[in-house]
Amino acid sequence: MPAAIHTVGHSTLSREAFLALLASVPIELVWDVRSHPGSHWEWFRRAELERWLPATGVCYRWVPELGGWRGAPPAGALPAHPDGWSSPSFANYEWHTRSDEFARAVAELARVSRTASLALMCAEGVWWRCHRSMIADHLVLRGLEVVHLQPRRTVHREVVGERLLRYHPETLAHWRELGSLNAT
Repeated sequence: MPAAIHTVGHSTLSREAFLALLASVPIELVWDVRSHPGSHWEWFRRAELERWLPATGVCYRWVPELGGWRGAPPAGALPAHPDGWSSPSFANYEWHTRSDEFARAVAELARVSRTASLALMCAEGVWWRCHRSMIADHLVLRGLEVVHLQPRRTVHREVVGERLLRYHPETLAHWRELGSLNAT
């Protein structure tokens, strides 16, 4: 089985603290899953990450296909779900997880994770308030191990059960149709 895929939120970390967090695994490749890879902290802006992160031995890649902040689905496209997400941005991202773009990106993520120690990075420091938690839900159902590095190390498969109740049954059925639940 491949090594775990990790997630990390840069939040307000210094460059040194961020590197220490990556080194604790160690991480070889950061996949930036921010829709808009800018930051108040200049060292977390895309152009800066592309410059300084590889100089430390960690590869960097921006992956907008997995970025958050998605628009709302077309009216009526995803029926209301009584136990669904209370956050409109999470509901919109659920719709995105049903797209071909998302399916291709997570398939590539699974492939790359077989040969490199990888971390998904976004700005939010707390994983359950970030769309990378939804990427993790999908990856765990795909049979992959996901570990969140903050605020304390959390193995995602240990928390995914209750989270799945928030997805519309049609979303989970779509993932099954893609073979996501059984693919490795």
